[in-house]
Amino acid sequence: MNGSCIRLLRFTTTVAAAMVVALSLFCLGGCAMHADRTARRDAPLSTAAERDQFRELLLTALDREALYTLMGGLKPLSTGFWRGELVIAEPDTAEIARVRRLLAPLRDDTHYADVQAFATAHDGTRHLEAHVVHLASFAAMLERERDFWSPLGVTPCTHPAEVVAIVDRLPRADRWRAYGLLFGYPKYAIEFFVEAGERAKANGSEVGPGKDREFFHVPTASATEGQFTWAVPIGHLEREEDRAIRTRSEAILAAYWRAAPRLAAAHDPVPTLRRLNAMLVHSDDRAVARVDDADVWQNAGHGRLAGVWAVEHVEVFARNGAASLPEEQSTSLRGSWSRTDQTNSLLREQKLTILHTLNANGTYTHTLDWADAPERRFEESGTWTIDSAGVLRCVNSNGKASSLPEARVLHIDDATLIVRVDFTGAAAGQSEIIRHRLIPAAPSSSKTEEPSPD
Repeated sequence: MNGSCIRLLRFTTTVAAAMVVALSLFCLGGCAMHADRTARRDAPLSTAAERDQFRELLLTALDREALYTLMGGLKPLSTGFWRGELVIAEPDTAEIARVRRLLAPLRDDTHYADVQAFATAHDGTRHLEAHVVHLASFAAMLERERDFWSPLGVTPCTHPAEVVAIVDRLPRADRWRAYGLLFGYPKYAIEFFVEAGERAKANGSEVGPGKDREFFHVPTASATEGQFTWAVPIGHLEREEDRAIRTRSEAILAAYWRAAPRLAAAHDPVPTLRRLNAMLVHSDDRAVARVDDADVWQNAGHGRLAGVWAVEHVEVFARNGAASLPEEQSTSLRGSWSRTDQTNSLLREQKLTILHTLNANGTYTHTLDWADAPERRFEESGTWTIDSAGVLRCVNSNGKASSLPEARVLHIDDATLIVRVDFTGAAAGQSEIIRHRLIPAAPSSSKTEEPSPD
C-alpha cells in the first residue's frame, strides 16, 4: 500500500503542478516567468551555490532530530532545521521560495520536504518552518492510526502538504494529538500532554518542568536533550515504548556518526543518504527483534541480516563464574559481563579482526585476522540458514565443518547483531558472546543512484 501511495502522491503532485502552470498561463496570458518559477521549484539544483546551500541545510537537519526522519523514518515528520518569519503587512516571500528551492533534492520517492507558513499570526507575523517527511513511515503511521485520521478525511495517500495544512487548523487538543503522531512520540506521552493541557485550561493549574511534568530525551548529534523530546509525568520510569524508540535511535545515530564525514564531503550527499535510509528503514517486519519473535527469523532472516558485519570484540564466558580468577580481575570482569548477561562472567577477550558478509541468498564469506599473530589469517565461505528460533547455522563450502559454530541470535536491530555460542566437548561450560556492527555499503557513483526519469 505504501509504495502505491507514494507513486500516487508523485502523480497527483505532478498533475497538480501541471494544472497550476496551465491555469496560470491561461489566466495571465502566457506568463512565461510564472511557469518558469513553478518548474524551477522542483528541478535539480543547477549551481554550485545552490548545492552548497542545500548541503548546509541538510547537515543542519541531520545534526538535529530530523536525522530520525531522513534516515530510517523513526519520526514520520521533523521540523525546526530552518525557521523564518513573514511580516503580514509587507510580505516578502523571496526567502520562502529560496528555501523551498533548496529542498528540491528531498522531494523524491523517499522524502518530501517543504516550508510551512503557520495559519495563526502573532504580532503581525506568521511563523515559518521547514519540514521533512519520510513518505513510507508517514503513510504507515496514517494507516496505523486511521481511527484518528479518517474522520479528518486523511488517508495514507493524502499528500503530506495537505496533512500539514489540516493539522495546523485543528482544534487545540486534536492538533496536539496530530503533531504527536507526526513527530513519532509514544501514544501514552501524547495523551498525557493533551490531558495535562486540557486539565490546566479547565482549572488553571500550572504546567511545566517540575510542576506537572519532566521530559524524556533522545539524543541527537548536536544535543543530548531538548530536540527529540516528549513530556512525561514526574517520576516517570522508562516504558517499553520509550525503550523501543531509544534503541532504534541509537542505531541510527551510530550509523550517522560513521557516515557523517562522507555526507559532509560528498559533491552530492543524497545517494549516500538514500543508502543509509535503506539500511535503517523500519517497518513492522523490521522491528527490533526479540528472541521469541519467531516470524522475524523464519520469514525475514536473510533479508534482515544481509550485509557486512564487523566484530567489535569477542567475549568468552565461563558458565561457572570467575571464581578461579584473581579477585581484582574477577570484579572488573563481572561488571563488564553484567551489562550483557547476568548469569555469566567474562573469562577472556580475544583480539581478532573479523568481517562476516552475510548475503540475502543464504551464502556467506568471512575473514579472521589475529592481532597477536599477524601471520595468522583464516578465510572461508559457505551457506547459512536461520530457523524460527533464531539459530544461525553455517556450512562451509569445502564440505568441512565451518569455523562459524551454531549460534543463537540474542539481539538484532538495524546496526547491531549479538549472538551467543555454547561450546561442547572439551570446552563445554563456556559460551562466546559475539557483538557485530553493520558496516554501511561503500559509496557508489551518484549516476547509478539517481532516480529514474519517471
